[in-house]
This record gives sequence, C-alpha cells and structure tokens, in this order.
Amino acid sequence: MKLATFRLETESQASLRLGVLVETLEKPALLDLLACPKAGHPTTVDADVNLPTAVLPLLRRGETGFGVVRDTVDSVLSQVSSLEDPEAGDVLVPLGDVTLGPAIPNPGKIISAGLNFSEHVGEAASLTSDAPECPMAFIKVSTTVSGHEQPIILPQGVSDIDYEVELAIVIGKKGKRIAEADAMDYVAGYAVFNDVSARAIQFREMEKGLLNLGKNFDTFGPLGPWLVTKDEIADVQDLDLMLRVNGELRQQGNTAQMIHSVSALVAYWSQMTLEPGDVITSGTPSGVAAFREPDPTPYYLKPGDVVEASIEGLGTLRNPVSSG
Repeated sequence: MKLATFRLETESQASLRLGVLVETLEKPALLDLLACPKAGHPTTVDADVNLPTAVLPLLRRGETGFGVVRDTVDSVLSQVSSLEDPEAGDVLVPLGDVTLGPAIPNPGKIISAGLNFSEHVGEAASLTSDAPECPMAFIKVSTTVSGHEQPIILPQGVSDIDYEVELAIVIGKKGKRIAEADAMDYVAGYAVFNDVSARAIQFREMEKGLLNLGKNFDTFGPLGPWLVTKDEIADVQDLDLMLRVNGELRQQGNTAQMIHSVSALVAYWSQMTLEPGDVITSGTPSGVAAFREPDPTPYYLKPGDVVEASIEGLGTLRNPVSSG
C-alpha cells in the first residue's frame, strides 16, 4: 500500500487525514479512511482494533491495523469502478484535490546517515578520506519535516543551501538491540527524503566536531510523497535514486551502493530504542552541490528552483524553493 497524509483543499487549517493511494481508477485518488465509517465500509476486524485514521496509530497497531485498512480498501473498490460512481461519495478524493502532508507528520526522531554511499565518500574527500567503519549519522528534528509540493524555505542570511536525495526507512515496531537478521521485521515501509543542508553553517560546525543547525532549519526535511509499505518493494538494496533541480539531473545512484545496508542501519541504531514512526535515512549518492568543481556556487538552491527527488517504486517528492 501507499499511505498518504493529506488535507482537502477546503481544510487548510484542519488536522491531517490518512489515505490510501488508489491507482486503478481513471485518475489517481486517495481513499479517505476518516470518511469510511460514515460510508458503511468495514472499519474493524475484532472488538479491539478499529480502523486507524492517522499514520502513527496505524503503525503502532502493526499488521492487524494494516489488515483493517486492506479490508476497507477491498470493500470500497469492490463497489466502485469510477470516481463518478455514487458509491465513491466522499470516500475517494482525486489526488489533485488534496494537499499532501509529510509521510510521517511528526517523527519521534530522524536518524540521518552521513557518508553511506561509496561515490559520495569519494566526492567528499576534502572532509574524509575513508569510508566509516560503522554507521555515522546526525539527528534531524521533527520541525524540519514537510510534504510533497510544500516549499523549501531558505532562511534569511543563510547561504549555500544544498540538496540530498535519500531513502527514508520508517520504523513500524518498537525495538532495542535488534539483530541484523531480524531488522526488517521492524521496518514498516519507505519514503523519499531530501536532506536539505545549509553547507556554510554545516562545515563551520563540523570543524568543531558538531553538526546541528546546518541540518535543522524548518522545511529542511521534505518526506513523502507517501509511505510505501515494505511488501511493495522486492529488494530495498536495488533501488535507483535520482534528484533533479529545474529538470537538470544532479544526483543518480542505487541503494546497492550503500556502505551499510538498510538492515545494518536499523540494527546499529537500535542500540537506542527505536519506536513506530521513527525514521532512519540511507545517506545520499554523489552529485551534491557542495563538491561540484570548480565552483559549487551555481548549484546551490535559490528561490524559484524546483527540486524533484525520486526513488524507484516510491515516487517523486517535488518541492519548490522560496526565500524566508
């Protein structure tokens, strides 16, 4: 399944709803789980598990919660063949009539890997000459997170804003000290992530062995366009990634180039407790602006740019760039 958080166009201040992407009708639509009880579709599999209508409660209920959602989707689609059918009612909303939110609106923690693609290590030779022996990461805070088509806002007086397409690994089950062989049992699914960075601040912080503000301005963590459950991805270690700015290809790679695999990252970072809705990112392939030769300046983001980060099977996360 592809799960999306969204608001109707008429609900600019409302809480985010939870929907399931439906791609089998005449145009893409979201099945609005909040509307399903009113329409009489299945909302429970037993007395203790009702239909989840927000992403974190769904993750916390695990496979039982996912089962309720799948049953509901099947019930709706067995009765609806078109968005024009009366049975569609308010349950199916054309994708063009909604504003998408982040795949995970308020993650407890975002553990963002650094230097985890072999070619990116090579282009960052001015920072380090060796691939890390164990996973390296920094924490991004939840206020960085934004959704598909929402702007990346360049802070006033801050220069050298860069992009990084990354795989987001969404945790679905609480765990600690997870064995690598068991790590995938704790993964709910995946999304596209853009680790936006203020390089001038980042590199100044890194000179002192720290990294915080350069990665944590508001909107510096677009996450979406939806959460794709892991059963839809045949091999997470063989996914193409790419990033374009104004249509120009800037980054291209494959998750096979990861130095530490998805399961290795989950196992390593589970030395601290991982909880449903936590996000671990993969690191990024080569092609970031900061290491462009001879001059990176033309490649840094500026107001009016449009960034499109894509991962095979997960979709394209599109964000315009604006000034703060």
